[in-house]
Amino acid sequence: MNWVIIGTLSAFTFAVVNIFDKILLVRYIKDVRTFTVMVGVIQVPMGLAVLPFYPMESHSLQAYLAAYFSGFLWGGSLCAMFLALQKVDVSVVIPVVSTSPVFVALLAVGLLGEELTIYHWGAILITVSGAVLISSKPSRTSSITSLKKTFILLLLGTFCMAVAQVLTKVAADDMSVWNLFTLRNQGLASACVVLMFRPYMIGETIRVLSQKETAFVFFMAEGVLVFFSLLLTLWAISLAQVSLVVTVMSTRPLFVFFMSMVISLPFLHILDESLEWKTISTKVISTAMIVVGIVSISLL
Repeated sequence: MNWVIIGTLSAFTFAVVNIFDKILLVRYIKDVRTFTVMVGVIQVPMGLAVLPFYPMESHSLQAYLAAYFSGFLWGGSLCAMFLALQKVDVSVVIPVVSTSPVFVALLAVGLLGEELTIYHWGAILITVSGAVLISSKPSRTSSITSLKKTFILLLLGTFCMAVAQVLTKVAADDMSVWNLFTLRNQGLASACVVLMFRPYMIGETIRVLSQKETAFVFFMAEGVLVFFSLLLTLWAISLAQVSLVVTVMSTRPLFVFFMSMVISLPFLHILDESLEWKTISTKVISTAMIVVGIVSISLL
């Protein structure tokens, strides 16, 4: 299958996961730390479940470390994203998170000695401007001060995501997608637990999972959907240059934007995102700027 199709499918499935993340945090698991640790812990059996079918092969130490720490940094990025999702609209959070190719480009210049043309810098400016624009106005559930703090947190998480994506490519060049999946999942779980765990979460997790509807939604979203989303992501990265794959996957904000608007309509009212014309027009313009800027970074 063409890596562009795989990357686009990954973007779409992750967009669905992000919508469920917001729903879970708003309706079912309102303690963001508990939710983050639960998401991390479920990664452990998910990664180990494939070992009987795809045993761990012999690889270089560099590949093992790259695979594990790609997951650890990805987990750190998730912690930032979930903290933000609890405070602001999902259609604001995901476009900012999706600016990771900007950091990938900057890392390539600083660490790999690659050069960027004036057109690339222009694309970076457009992308950053879009991210600032979409985070410049408060939503129904957030203040300006809250948005500023959230924006800084998301930028930190986005940088972690960029480094994780580079490390994923390093590992993918030396090991199978399945071995990478196993190691990366353990790293992600470690980050979520180390960064967010508190003793009270044990009882809170038992309480949450004792509710059948909550448990079903959680395992379907964070188990089944995430499993396929991650495999699609790793598969695409193993087939092509990471910068190009990440660019294709940066279409995720478009899927998130349209889905979040649809399920916020009065007759559904699953989410409570603003449907005011000024808010929607700002999101449309800023999301378009981000997507155009990111695509330009890799294609110019």
